[in-house]
Amino acid sequence: MRNVMVFLGIALLVLGVVSVFTNLGLDSARVGVSQDGVFAIDTDGGFQKPVLLTGVWNFYPNRFIDPDDIPLEGRVSTFVPSDWNLGNETEFWGINSGYGSYHVRLEHVNPGMYGLWIDTVYTAFELYVDGNYLGGAGTVGMDAQSSKAQFSDLLTMFEVAEKSYVDIVLLVSNNYHPVGGIGIAPIFGSSEQVEQLYTRSVSLAIGLVTIFLTSIFTTLFFHGKLNKDSRLIYFAVFCFALALKVAASNSLLGLFFPNIPIGVVSKIEYLTIPLAAIAFSFYWRRVFGLSVHRWIIHGFQILLALYILLILTTPIPIYYPFLMPIIFLIIGMGLVWTIQVSLSHMKTKSPPGLMVFGNFVMLVTIVMQAFYYEGNIPNIFLNHMAALGMAFFVLVNFHTISYRFMLAKHEVKQAAQELETKVLERTQQLHVANENLAWNASHDALTKLMNRNELMRRIDTQSFLPSFSVVYLDMDNFKRMNDMYSHKAGDLVLQSFASKLLKSARTHDMVFRVGGDEFVVLMPDTDSSGVLSFAKRLFLEMETFCVDIAEPLHMELGIPLPLSEKCRLTGSMGLVVKETGTIDVEFMIQQADEALLVAKANGKNRYELVVLH
Repeated sequence: MRNVMVFLGIALLVLGVVSVFTNLGLDSARVGVSQDGVFAIDTDGGFQKPVLLTGVWNFYPNRFIDPDDIPLEGRVSTFVPSDWNLGNETEFWGINSGYGSYHVRLEHVNPGMYGLWIDTVYTAFELYVDGNYLGGAGTVGMDAQSSKAQFSDLLTMFEVAEKSYVDIVLLVSNNYHPVGGIGIAPIFGSSEQVEQLYTRSVSLAIGLVTIFLTSIFTTLFFHGKLNKDSRLIYFAVFCFALALKVAASNSLLGLFFPNIPIGVVSKIEYLTIPLAAIAFSFYWRRVFGLSVHRWIIHGFQILLALYILLILTTPIPIYYPFLMPIIFLIIGMGLVWTIQVSLSHMKTKSPPGLMVFGNFVMLVTIVMQAFYYEGNIPNIFLNHMAALGMAFFVLVNFHTISYRFMLAKHEVKQAAQELETKVLERTQQLHVANENLAWNASHDALTKLMNRNELMRRIDTQSFLPSFSVVYLDMDNFKRMNDMYSHKAGDLVLQSFASKLLKSARTHDMVFRVGGDEFVVLMPDTDSSGVLSFAKRLFLEMETFCVDIAEPLHMELGIPLPLSEKCRLTGSMGLVVKETGTIDVEFMIQQADEALLVAKANGKNRYELVVLH
């Protein structure tokens, strides 16, 4: 789809170039003087192609002649197309108002069906062929009250019978626009040729408006689906202004809205020029990252904004004289932008060459159309060139914008996947962290056994059935070990003792370090014989405790531990058993603590058993 847009833009560009050089296939009229002294065009027995009736016409200033009886006196020569000269002094701020009659004769016209296409600019006119009224635009009149202009084309067909010539008369009046007379020469030819030419022109205008409107909707779609990038809004405003300009300049507004006031049409036509330029200036700065000095660009935008305000608040005689200065101001700034973007592309290959070429084409076509208006160039297709150049620029920019949209969409999708992966990883990390926090809150960091907090939690949340046993134990002579060999040595001893405890306990027994060298073991489903078996297993393990701990102490801390009878690291235990009734764990722990004290008082390295009833 993106490449189709580029091909469409190139096709429009080629169409424009060919049409300019061929003038849409129009022939130029050869104006001479008839036998009775009036200006006439000799058809030489017919036209192979439509003819642009440009050249010297007969003009009757301040006079409506009778189309059935064309007078020979009172006429002057005038060039068509041109602003008329009524012999009155026309002020710069005024309207070249007045009325008059135009006449040209077509000689040696073969019998058949012919067509005339007339496109005047803000003037009222009536068309007569051989005295027959064929149509017009607005209402002609001798004063401002009776003359009403209308911006509208006229396409009319008529039949020529056996006759040596055809007289074409235009009655024209103007009390609205600063430029009077016939601004665009009529086109004459066979009915099929003229109708095809008119259809192509209207179709081209509709096609250009469609391109601009499609670009607007697509751009706003990108804006809504992708992000709130202001560049897309400026581009959409630029396209909107261009669509209105083409519709107003090519009589599409009058074609589809016949009752639209001419004042509204003229304001739309002129207003869209500075509006498009302002939108383009903002779009340029944000897309290309290039800008002239801020005071220059601000001054440019302020002048355009003031012109917009002038158009909105004053009649056309006030704001029309500023049109060409504003256009040449836009051309000057466009030249600066084109040079900037070309230099940037040569240095960094950014922006893309296609966009640089599109900018160049748009500038050239604006210049061509400016000279068309300023110089009255008899090439009707030049009136479309600026719109074609801007359409080419819009299409190549749309190509780039859509590419960036797809790229951004891919990047967004990739970023979303990366974000999802990161969120998953982060969730897993948080899960691990929460598990670590929960483990740290419930376990002793040194021995990896459950701590006092976890003991109390289990007492509060779990219920136990008989038979149930509790063991309260601590290490004998541990304080002396700490004082003599340091706390690091004590830590190694506690870690080793905890390992002995876990080895002696069963898988469903719960072992806790409750402080210092004190430990508690909860033993579900354990009667007196079971708890005594645990005590015997632990005492058996403790017989080799000093030998087992000696090597780690020596390797890690360089501490030589006395062996055999000099090593007195043993353990004492208080055993409490309840084989029937309700289990009160806290009470049993208290009883086991008291039994431990008795065991220590009786010589250490032993246990005391208490059976509760």
